[in-house]
Amino acid sequence: MKMLTRRFVLGSGAMALGAWLVRPRYRAESAPGLSTKQGSSSDRTLSPDEAVRRGLAPRTELAPYSNAEVVPPAPETAPPPWKAIAPYGPGDEVAESWTVHALTGVQDGSSVVTLRHRSGSEAHLRLMRRGIVPIGVAQTAHLDLLLMNHARGGLPTDEFFARMVRGFAAVIDDHARKRPVPRLVLASLEAPPSHYC
Repeated sequence: MKMLTRRFVLGSGAMALGAWLVRPRYRAESAPGLSTKQGSSSDRTLSPDEAVRRGLAPRTELAPYSNAEVVPPAPETAPPPWKAIAPYGPGDEVAESWTVHALTGVQDGSSVVTLRHRSGSEAHLRLMRRGIVPIGVAQTAHLDLLLMNHARGGLPTDEFFARMVRGFAAVIDDHARKRPVPRLVLASLEAPPSHYC
């Protein structure tokens, strides 16, 4: 085990040294308007970062390192399920300056409702079919509304926002009792998987 560790350390050191040796170097004298009166500065080289700061090298944006494979978004399997959130439609007021701004098509068994405040701030709710154990901020007889804040239940929901979403769900539920949501619309939505809990 110790031998493997030494090999790893030596190999890593050799790779770092190799990367340092082949890194690009830029001459300070090639910068327009740059004074090079410091001794033999014509032989002085700049680090890549300094060269970028002085405009000698192009700035390159590197993507953050990730072990995960980049996966393109899933294609829509059904159009936006407006009938699932009836009587609401685009632009309808939900509560105190919040309106329904958009509804995406169904992707991976869910759709996203965007609520927008008149100030421009937005809130996103994942619309899914209600499972055995509802886990969203609010529910109807058929739907589960999950707040998309990437906290997986780890952050408390703002009380005003929770009341607003519950009121939104209550209106949808009341309307669905009078005019049931078509089964085909509900069939395109899936219940939240267990990892949402």
